Amino acid sequence: GVARSLDLATHYTIEAAKRGHAGAQYDLAKHFLALGDKRMGDLWFQKSLKHGYIKALRDEAQRLHEQKEFASAQDILMPLLKKNEPIANLLQAN
Repeated sequence: GVARSLDLATHYTIEAAKRGHAGAQYDLAKHFLALGDKRMGDLWFQKSLKHGYIKALRDEAQRLHEQKEFASAQDILMPLLKKNEPIANLLQAN
């Protein structure tokens, strides 16, 4: 049923995240944060960020910008712009 499919999807996401897949790490971070588990959410988010996952970088730059740490936010985004990352990828919502 649906519950079994969700359990299986979660299992494969966890396995991919453990193997270093940045997208799975990001998805797992969002999952744990939605469940209220900040520690695990932050742990997986940092791993995704370390791998340079665009959504994690964008989220981190947004967080820094909201905290008025403009130079730090710019430091995250400028290398992406220099690599010709499409602006739309930097501005898309989750």
